[in-house]
Amino acid sequence: MNQDHKTNADADVIEETRRFAEHAKDYYHTIQENENPLVATYRKNPYAVIAGAAGLGYLLAGGLFTPFTRRVLRMGTKALVIPALASQAKGFMSLPEEQ
Repeated sequence: MNQDHKTNADADVIEETRRFAEHAKDYYHTIQENENPLVATYRKNPYAVIAGAAGLGYLLAGGLFTPFTRRVLRMGTKALVIPALASQAKGFMSLPEEQ
């Protein structure tokens, strides 16, 4: 009787293992069919993903409050503000005169 009980337990384990393998195979096929959004983005523009990862690493490493970051932000602000002000001034200067 003990041997008979062991055989039933082995059969249950084998059946459970077979079901687990089927679920794992189905899950694998589902993952392959539905592409990860990050993988899709990387395939479209790998340089943007690499730049984002580098920027995130810089922030996580504590680079946010460094003199280098202040300098880069200052230069970036000037690079954005000066052309905007120049285009506004150019538009202001070229207004038609009233007669």
